[in-house]
Amino acid sequence: MNRNEKLRFLLTLGVVAVVFFAIGIGLTASFNKVAPVKAGNTTDGGPITPPPPGDFLTSSQESFRSIVAAVSPAVCTVEVITRVPGMQYDPREMFGADPFERFFSPSPGPRQQQPQPQEPQEFEVPSSGSGFLVSSDGYILTNNHVVQNADEVKVVLNGKDEYDAVIMVLDEATDVAVLKIEGDESFPYLQLGDSDSIWAGDWVMAIGNPFGYLDHTVTVGVISAKNREQITGQLYEDFLQTDAAINFGNSGGPLVDIYGRAIGINTAISAQGTGVGFAVPINMAKQVYENFIDYGEVRRGWIGITIEEIDDVKAEELGLDTTEGTLVKSVSEGDPADNAGIEIDDFIIKIDGERIASPTHLMRTIAGKDIGESVDITLIRDGREMTLKVIPGQRSDKAIIRGGENVVDIDELGITIRDFNDEIRDGGNLSDDVKGVIIVQVDARSNAANKGLKAGVIITHIEDEKVESVEVFMKVFSKYENADKVVIDVLYVGPDGSTDADVIALKLN
Repeated sequence: MNRNEKLRFLLTLGVVAVVFFAIGIGLTASFNKVAPVKAGNTTDGGPITPPPPGDFLTSSQESFRSIVAAVSPAVCTVEVITRVPGMQYDPREMFGADPFERFFSPSPGPRQQQPQPQEPQEFEVPSSGSGFLVSSDGYILTNNHVVQNADEVKVVLNGKDEYDAVIMVLDEATDVAVLKIEGDESFPYLQLGDSDSIWAGDWVMAIGNPFGYLDHTVTVGVISAKNREQITGQLYEDFLQTDAAINFGNSGGPLVDIYGRAIGINTAISAQGTGVGFAVPINMAKQVYENFIDYGEVRRGWIGITIEEIDDVKAEELGLDTTEGTLVKSVSEGDPADNAGIEIDDFIIKIDGERIASPTHLMRTIAGKDIGESVDITLIRDGREMTLKVIPGQRSDKAIIRGGENVVDIDELGITIRDFNDEIRDGGNLSDDVKGVIIVQVDARSNAANKGLKAGVIITHIEDEKVESVEVFMKVFSKYENADKVVIDVLYVGPDGSTDADVIALKLN
């Protein structure tokens, strides 16, 4: 190739290289080009207009609005005053001198005589919770822990209408309390639903008074689970779990379904995280309330056994193929279970055909049975399944009942008493010759509590005078109202109706 041909070849090669380089730049620019994103039908700088909501969202919102509007008038704030003893000191008693004088005095000088502590006095400690009306004549459901230590209770409706409330029932075993208010007109109230028919995943709304001042706060969620146990340590735990937010002060408020019916009482929150709240099933609360209305007391079934859970090792030892149930550890002689033939190491799996999952499940199932009505208890003994008929008696750990004309608070002694009636006598297996008044509540700060008195103890005499009714008790006690102490005769009642007598000298407050 001569010199001219070489020059033409190099020139052609350079032109081709330039052309391909230009094409590459063009392609790169086209690949990296980003088209602007348009939001809806907006123009630059204009408002974003989303598509209209679907029928599901619209109907859901309208439904929630109507539930809140219908339910809120029956939801109340429960304001509590608890009076506690205390001691006041002059600030100088804590520092040894006036703090300003101590640090800024030109010279220490002689130390002045320190003031003595003032006389003990009571302090009022306020707290609050929530509640809801369940009858037109003013009955209210709330939590026992909201009002159990209350010296004064007020109920606020609609954020402004205030009523004095009377505690009618305190039931620590279920954490349910019943209050009563009086008004000139009928009150709006919630219908009670059926917590047994609710399912995990069902919509619910919690309404209450979080933090004591945000009344009628509404939160929405679902039932996360049912039959939660070992949450608060109550005797009959069967909580509904929900992710509807329950905050401090919500306790006692209603958990309602999509029909506006109360299906639970908001009770507890998890300390370990958000989105985990618990409510007492309304069927459990309903039993407390309806028993009080029908009988003036809370009745619960009892058969006289102690029970426990088992693990896989124990199940294998007993020849069982399941741990779902409860093992009988002891049987009280002469009690319903013993009379029916239940024995130690029997493994109870069903009651009236309902599968029993745990000891707590068994206790609350028996508690809900009618006193004196036969129930079928299915159990496994020595590898064989059998069914026995048991007639439940009545438990002795009754709720504290404070309603009724025959119930009186004796502030000077720190006790509340009521007359005997046939139900109390029958429930305690007491003979007809046991007479007196029965203690239904004891102030934990009183001398009576220090002396070991508690609900269920019977007072038979004051200073050797018989007291067979509240009326007689008050007449006899009036003679000693100005004394320093009073001597009472009492009877402690055992589960089998046996009694143990004692004489106690009580200081008057």
